Order: sequence, then structure tokens, then C-alpha cells
Amino acid sequence: MYHQTTALSPQPNNNMLLTTSIEVRNLSSAQYAHNDFKKIETDVILATEDLADIVSQGIIDDAQVIYDKELAKETISDTEKELLQHVQLPIAIRAAYNYNRSNLVTHGDTGRKALLDKTNESMAWEWMIDRDDHAAIVKYQKTVDRLIRYLNKTDNQKWKASAQYKEALGLFIPNASVFSQYFSIDRSEMFFHIIAPLIREIQLQRIKPAIGEDYQTLITAMKGNTLDDDQKELLSYIQSAVPLLTIAKAVKRHSIQVMPEGVVQGYKSFTQGLNVSQAAPQASIEAFSNYLDKDAEQYFDQIKRYRQRHNPEALNYKLLPDNDPKKKYART
Repeated sequence: MYHQTTALSPQPNNNMLLTTSIEVRNLSSAQYAHNDFKKIETDVILATEDLADIVSQGIIDDAQVIYDKELAKETISDTEKELLQHVQLPIAIRAAYNYNRSNLVTHGDTGRKALLDKTNESMAWEWMIDRDDHAAIVKYQKTVDRLIRYLNKTDNQKWKASAQYKEALGLFIPNASVFSQYFSIDRSEMFFHIIAPLIREIQLQRIKPAIGEDYQTLITAMKGNTLDDDQKELLSYIQSAVPLLTIAKAVKRHSIQVMPEGVVQGYKSFTQGLNVSQAAPQASIEAFSNYLDKDAEQYFDQIKRYRQRHNPEALNYKLLPDNDPKKKYART
């Protein structure tokens, strides 16, 4: 009964937020309660570190204090229970997903083998495994989204002091809800915080040169909720362009498979219309990125016209590009 002893005998102060197979099973619904926890322990550690990268180590540390108190049979408040459950849920789902992906075969002296009861079991088809993996990733993303919304709702100070939270401050697209109004990311807070550095990069490289001295004024007015009608017009053009440019970069720098359904569906819809010669994954991604970049240009034209109309003397952003005869293409 070694397995049961391992699953049912957690010890406090172990620097882990899950210590039994029963906990992983109850939270993920993707493990047997009698499994040897030692086999999934590494996946729990890695999943915890991954979550810390998204919501900060401070949140993980707070949850660890609560968990250690719970293991020590100390009283914890309802608020503490809520935070702990919100943190444990994505860790359990991610750990189970990682473990299941690496547990398709056994590893022994005679090589890798698939062990199963041939009378009552059969190996899953590849498409079944793919669907199961996809469902697990979607569930993981939603539980991380749920955690971030909880931290925002409860005004968690560790979260607000984190680098991850501060990264989104001063962005013209301040949160996942605003982003999803212009390009669907399923209001995924997790994905938004992953691409927040890309949004800032686009603001500095593309938006700031386009709007000149209006840049800091607009950010200040947006933060202070003092936008006038003209600034609201300018902001609408910026907020229409930035998500398109962000996704154009994101599909090159992040895996399509881990993106929200809204992004994946947009990509699939686009690639279905490509020629067979363009069907290679890298070529499809490049074409999709270029398509989004081109779509964003119409909003840059609106920005240029806005500046020309409101402050023509300050306009130094050319309406027509310079055509270099050395290049194989030209724009008019």
C-alpha cells in the first residue's frame, strides 16, 4: 500500500502547493487518486514555476503560507481558502497535462513500451490524444484567467506590485476586455499579460512616432479618465490598430497551439483561403502576419489625417512611403 501512503500523508513546509495525488485528482479530474505522487511531483514544481512567471512569485508565496497553515491544521479564513483554491487549480491541471503527455509509454532496460490490459483497455488514437491535450490547455488557460480576474477583483496588493501587473500600466490597450473588442482573444487575461510586452513594443516603435507630441498627453488623459472628444477619436484609431499589430507579432513569437480560441480560429479561417503553395506552416504564419499588418495600415492613415487636421505644422509622419529603386516592390 505504498501508493496510498504517499497520496494520503502530506507533510507541511514542503514548498509545494500540492502534495497528494488525491489533490491533483480532485482539482484536475485527470489523475487517479491512488497514483504515486512522486511520479507527478516534478510536473507540479514546473507548473508552479510557470504560474509564477504569469502572476508573480509573490502570489505563489502567499498561497504557500496558506497551504502550510492548512497542512498544519491551523485555522485559515474564507478569503485565504479562496486565494489558495484559485492558485492550486491551474497548477493541478497543468501538472496533470504535462504528466499525461510524458506517460504514454513506460521506460525500462529493454526500451519504451506501452503497458495495458488488452482485455479491458486499448491505446487511444492520436486524434483522441490531441483533443484531450487541447481540452486540458483550454481548461488551464481559463483557470489562469480566473485567477487573474480574482486578483484584480480583490485588489490584491502583491499582484498590483508585481512586474507582470505593472507591465500593462500605460498601455493604450489596458486589459483583455478592451483587446477583445478589437480582436478576439476570448478576454483571456493570461494571454493578455503574455503579450503585454509586445503591446508596449508596438506603442514605442509604431504609435509614438505616428502621433508625436500627442503620445504622452494621450496616455496621461487616459490614465486620469479626462479624455476629450478629440482624444477619444485618436484613441479609437490607436486601439483598432494595436491589437492587429500585436497578433501579427505574437503568431511569429508564440505557438499557435497555446493561443486563445479566437486567435486560432482567425488563423485557421485565413489559412483555409490560402493557395496550396502557401500551405507550409511558416509560410502561412508569415502570410497571416502580413495580412494583419496590412489591415492595421488603414488606422494609421486615420491617425495621419487626424494629426494633419488638428496640428498640421507638427505633422512629420509621411502620408506616402519612400520608394527605394533597389527594392523589388513599391507602394503608392
